[in-house]
Amino acid sequence: MTSPYPMQPTPSYAPEPPKKKRGGFLKTVVLTLAVFLLIGVGYGAGKGGSAAAELSAPAPAVTVTTAGESSGVPQSCLRALDEADEIIAIFGETMSIVSDAFTAAANFDSDELSRQADKIGDQTAKITASDYPTYANACRSES
Repeated sequence: MTSPYPMQPTPSYAPEPPKKKRGGFLKTVVLTLAVFLLIGVGYGAGKGGSAAAELSAPAPAVTVTTAGESSGVPQSCLRALDEADEIIAIFGETMSIVSDAFTAAANFDSDELSRQADKIGDQTAKITASDYPTYANACRSES
């Protein structure tokens, strides 16, 4: 027996799959690697040079002062401590930016990752512009 109603295919109501961006993953990986490179450069600049200079530095002299006396700490050492405090603050800000960059990378948001990489570049420039290595080396030579 033949049906008087012809069979019609069932219409598909499935949504159309989203179109993939080309090169987004590669761009994310490259920018993530750039972030790590910038962090490494910033860390190296903040260290102020070679490890040999740190190992050969003399032990600081312990000075006991009383009220009204000069502390005997060279000005270059005090300035080096101030510069180190500034670098530590910059690293704190940078860690927040890196956190945002990892979030952007996890979300495959290459535009946001690029913005965060630019911010890390700005932070790296601040660190490399620091006079910490100069003051630290002067402090070591005066101690």
